[in-house]
Amino acid sequence: MLEKETKLLFDAITNKMGIKELTQLIQKEIFDNPVLITNAYFKTISMSSDVEVKEEVWEFNDKYQCCPKEALAQFYHDYISTKQYQDKEPFYYDTNHAKDIHRLLSTISYGSETYGYLTVYEVKHKLDEVDVEKTKLVSKALGYVLSLNMNIEANFEYFYRQLLEMTEDNRYEMENEIQKISPLFRPNFTVIVARPNSQNNVYISHVCDHINAIQKNVNSFIYKNFTVIVINYLDDEEREGILAKVVEIINEAEFAAGISMPFTDLIRFKEYVLQANRGRKLGSVIDSGKNIYEFTHYMVYDALSRYGKEELKTFICPEYKLLKKHDDENNSEFIKTCFAYVLSGCNAGICAQQLHVHRNTLFYRLKNIEKVGKFSLEDINTLTLVLISDYIHKWIQLKYESN
Repeated sequence: MLEKETKLLFDAITNKMGIKELTQLIQKEIFDNPVLITNAYFKTISMSSDVEVKEEVWEFNDKYQCCPKEALAQFYHDYISTKQYQDKEPFYYDTNHAKDIHRLLSTISYGSETYGYLTVYEVKHKLDEVDVEKTKLVSKALGYVLSLNMNIEANFEYFYRQLLEMTEDNRYEMENEIQKISPLFRPNFTVIVARPNSQNNVYISHVCDHINAIQKNVNSFIYKNFTVIVINYLDDEEREGILAKVVEIINEAEFAAGISMPFTDLIRFKEYVLQANRGRKLGSVIDSGKNIYEFTHYMVYDALSRYGKEELKTFICPEYKLLKKHDDENNSEFIKTCFAYVLSGCNAGICAQQLHVHRNTLFYRLKNIEKVGKFSLEDINTLTLVLISDYIHKWIQLKYESN
């Protein structure tokens, strides 16, 4: 049974027939009905028909190279159909969007990996049990072909793009997709958003290719006017190793890049991309001589950027004003000492080493800080307000008063 079809597929594969030509062969010689092949994220790989197909999903795929989200939503809510899809067995679909033009649906897989989906439309003649067997055979052949030819990183890229375009309307569907493909990912993520320092964009594609070559779990792609880089990693050690390679490429290309905080929840992917981009923008203002800006260094400034100049001024505590005035008039470095004292864990010995001063000199300076600022360094709340006030003062200068 199906000797003719088996030979056709065998010859096509051994002769390394392209996916477009293979789809036409499947459509004309095996099913004599319209055929649609999509990847695991329902983006069109190939489609073929020698008759007009007046059907919403087909026409949408033909125009936009992906399935309409409304059709996917209806399909996901059809329990029986979804279960059959998950079981990876071909089945006859005749409800929801398939109620007018029925079709055979099948998962395209090879081993345990799902590479896409096959749809055969019932247009020229009615589909029967023989067509179901043909679908099984074709799906196996396509699974092998796609396992050789399909770039899994391109699938990830498409998925990441879908996350960037996610709205509240399709959030539930994306959560389901994340749950379905989560075994493909490592547990942790970091996002980098990069952009050329100059107007010359000629190297963007080259940079993406160079970064994608680092290793399989690093994906770089162009999104709007930016290069988005996704690092998917096991632990901090692996993250630092990958980051070092990415940073080297970015520096060589003279890009400016923001790095997000680490995260684990892919449904918040878009938020962390925006975070990385804010880090890039803030860093270019605060540390304009650099190319790499980690958001963690600019978190306070990011929070402050939501307020206007006059409101920010009201946040500066009186203790800071007294210390700042003394620093400006006497070059006393009281504010710098407060930061060093906190960063040392309020350990005078470590603090003295960091400031390169004698312990006695530090003790004398700390007493003067308390005297001038009119607060105790044991008052952690006030000491924290002093440090935050310095961030506010610097942000006002950078944002509103610098030339």
